[in-house]
Amino acid sequence: MQFGLLGTGFQLFGYEEKLQSNPLQHLFEVYVQVNKEAADDKSVAKAAQEFFQRLELGDVQALSLWQKFRDLSIEEYIRVYKRLGVYFDEYSGESFYREKSQEVLKLLESKGLLLKTIVTFSNF
Repeated sequence: MQFGLLGTGFQLFGYEEKLQSNPLQHLFEVYVQVNKEAADDKSVAKAAQEFFQRLELGDVQALSLWQKFRDLSIEEYIRVYKRLGVYFDEYSGESFYREKSQEVLKLLESKGLLLKTIVTFSNF
């Protein structure tokens, strides 16, 4: 849900200029602000949940914003790590496994080993 909050927060409070000049600081500020708003305003929390759902469903606009945040963050990580003399061959997170997990789910389903459950969160 963090990316739902961040995406919604950027749409509400973000500035492209600040994002380009100091990406991690601006994303941090947006994230803190949207968390405060979501705690007080359930419509902000609902918007964040909806943004996250759009992201999970592959919505082009949501994915584009996520990709921008990811790319800018990795550029900053590389800059900081370089100063420390640390280098990585690859930067991957959970999203790297999205396609791979779909293959596993299909395999489990084909073998009758997949149990589908619906989870409802009533506090949102």
